This record gives sequence, structure tokens and C-alpha cells, in this order.
Amino acid sequence: MDIQKEINAVIIENGITTGTYDFTGTKKFYDEIYAKYHNGKDEYPLWDNLNNFSAVYNKDGWRLIRDFIAEKKCILFLEKADAEFVIELPDGLALNTLLENTAGFVFYVSNRDLNFLICFNDHDDLLGAGTAGKWIDNMSI
Repeated sequence: MDIQKEINAVIIENGITTGTYDFTGTKKFYDEIYAKYHNGKDEYPLWDNLNNFSAVYNKDGWRLIRDFIAEKKCILFLEKADAEFVIELPDGLALNTLLENTAGFVFYVSNRDLNFLICFNDHDDLLGAGTAGKWIDNMSI
């Protein structure tokens, strides 16, 4: 099953409320993320080409994102080169529910204000930029 279908199935099965983006909104979101956090090189993947980020290796690092998001809305998205897929989730609990019920995959999390970017990659690295970079810097794992 491809990851988009798996994510959508988990959303339905768990009754997670989501917001979606149309094509124009999705393109604008990616453009804004890349303008703010990407180093300008046209290279894949995004997480390997971030500006001013912090990182920590932790195989369960994806679980920690819930604490950072808490009760705020967040936006989950995939690597642009793989699939332009963007959904808004109501809070960190919904994000964790989705992630713990899907196979592992590289994902990114931000918000509408783009004041942070978080990635969990296929090397078990938790990366953060913006306010999430400071959060990762202050972790004691």
C-alpha cells in the first residue's frame, strides 16, 4: 500500500479530523517551506538540505513530536519529490495516533505560520528548524 493511501485509511479508521489543501494551496505551502528552510540547492531530500537545523538520533524520536505539538494544530507532509501530500491535524495526539498506526516513513511537520519544521527520517534522525531546532537543542535523551 502506498503511504498516502495508508495515511488516509488510518485517518478514517481512527476518526481523525483533518484539513486538506487543494493543489494551489499545497504548491504554495511547499514553496513557502522551501523558501524558509531549504538551503537553495535543488537536491533531494529536503531533510538533507536544511538551513540552521538541529538533529538528534533516536529510533523513537517520532513519538517525541507529540510533546512539541501538544494541543496545537500541525501540518503533516511528505517529501515533495515523492508526493505532494499535505494534511492538517488537530493536535499532537492525532499526529501520534496516525504515526503509530502506519508503517515507518519519512515525514515532516510544521504549522500554518511555518515557525517550525520537524522531520523524522529513515535513519531515525529527528531534525528540527525554527522553534523546533531550539526544542531539539534542549533535549536530554
